[in-house]
Amino acid sequence: MKRLLVLLVLAAVPVVHAAQNTSASIEGVLVDFLTGGPIPKATLDLQSITNSSMRYPATTGTDGKFTFRNLEPGRYSLTSSRTGYVRSQLGQRGPNSNAAILTVTAGQRLTDVRISMIRSNTISGRLIDVSGEAIADAQVHLWKTSYRDAWRVMVPVASMASNDLGEYRFFGLPPGQYYLSAQPEPSDTIRSPSYAGLGPPMPGAVVTSFSAGQTGTIADRATASFSPEKNYAPVYFGGSSDVYYAAPINLASGNELRNPDIVVERVAMLTITGSVLDVTTGMPVRNATIIVTPFNPNLQFTTASIVNVTGGRIVVDNTIMMPADRNGQFRGIPMPPGTYLLTAFADSDAGRIGGQLKVDLKYSDVNDVRIPVAPGRAISGQISGVAAADLARVRVGLKSTVASMLDVPQQIPSNGRFTLQNAAAGDYIFNISGLDSGYVKEIQLGSLDLLNDALRVANVPQGDVQVVIGNNAGKLRGFARDESGAPLSNVTVALLPAPAQRQRIDLYQSMVTDAAGAFHFEHISPGQYKLFAWEEVEKDSWRDPMFMRLNEINGKELTVGEGTSADVDIPVIRVR
Repeated sequence: MKRLLVLLVLAAVPVVHAAQNTSASIEGVLVDFLTGGPIPKATLDLQSITNSSMRYPATTGTDGKFTFRNLEPGRYSLTSSRTGYVRSQLGQRGPNSNAAILTVTAGQRLTDVRISMIRSNTISGRLIDVSGEAIADAQVHLWKTSYRDAWRVMVPVASMASNDLGEYRFFGLPPGQYYLSAQPEPSDTIRSPSYAGLGPPMPGAVVTSFSAGQTGTIADRATASFSPEKNYAPVYFGGSSDVYYAAPINLASGNELRNPDIVVERVAMLTITGSVLDVTTGMPVRNATIIVTPFNPNLQFTTASIVNVTGGRIVVDNTIMMPADRNGQFRGIPMPPGTYLLTAFADSDAGRIGGQLKVDLKYSDVNDVRIPVAPGRAISGQISGVAAADLARVRVGLKSTVASMLDVPQQIPSNGRFTLQNAAAGDYIFNISGLDSGYVKEIQLGSLDLLNDALRVANVPQGDVQVVIGNNAGKLRGFARDESGAPLSNVTVALLPAPAQRQRIDLYQSMVTDAAGAFHFEHISPGQYKLFAWEEVEKDSWRDPMFMRLNEINGKELTVGEGTSADVDIPVIRVR
């Protein structure tokens, strides 16, 4: 009996050993992206893609190496964190690159996994007034520009209050282009780390806590009630209260910028008051909406950001809207001095009415302005160049350059004809989709070229808009290559129209190179272009003229002809 029992135990041994072999392991090294040197004492997080509770932590050794053992088979993401570096995922060259996925099978041992990190940046400086005195307790905001469906908006990255020496410091910043602003004597305050004992803002975050650090009845200066005599306009680094004239700060990797001091001149915020009047009846228009945008003939799709701080929390309004009351009257919110475009509109059973007025708000409040509104126009036209069988997929509409709520919805042309109703006063571009392999060749109304210039409803002559579709678009393909000529995968390639046509938002194309470093663009309208490739770049940053001033020299000029197909290689703009 004892002999039989021993045999049973021995027979079980191989079964247990086979079960242990189903676990997998990953070994690798964490390195500095630019130097290639190992990064010690970094925190690693291996997390299952399909099961968020399945996580494996690790720390790199002095040689930057790491090991994960006893892993369940599956697909994983690998993230690294360390002070002085930007948080990174496997496969990324920077925070804007695509991450890679690790797939492990039962019993597999993955070795030589390499993950890289890029050094973070620091910006520190002082706020002083025109006499050189320090400005304490001022709001300091760090911004980035972003583009959403061609609209340029300002996005807050981090915020804090200047200390008693007028000092501020932001760290842990990824490479990129930033803007700095300061606002003296705000009615409320973002908590400063020097008051709250909180850590400085993390990359991409805004300090919103306003309760930590308060105990008993001890007053906290960061949230103490304060009623300034006036609301003062923000001042941007570069000395302007207009963000479009602010000086950008471009950070690469590991920069410690210590000199962006801001001279803060107390410029009072101003308001606009007035009324909305119907030009047909001369009567006030009740419950109208007034949209405020910066007035600049060279800018399209721009918004005016207003920052509100309440209880230590930031609210950014990227579209400034003012409601009119039942008597058609409105009172604006405080805004920085400048020139603004006021667009008023209202909807009724008879359709939309609208109008615009330019207002110079530079030295004092502007009162009793009157915005005339009139019924919207109907824009009719004809599409040609599209086969009858393909017309059912075509959509035609108008995109407002003031606000998306003023867009004229797309419709399906009937027998090639379309009529776009209720286009209120303002500028529009044609929004045409569903062309498959075609492209928009011409949009003409008499002598007006509406393909390259906006349609201004107030000056639209009578007649039909003629939309001509071309069916023989160009194609472009190639490889993005490094200095040695080797193709690079996972880099961003952008095809931009020539500088003279950068207002044509329909001509921009971008993509990420595949595993072989290849890219391809289809359906290119014939014309002049520039091709760029970035190892690391923020999405749509190439739409920013300030960003392109630094990068324009690195583009490759191209001519795309009708029906042409070209092979082009492009050198990659490397992270420095």
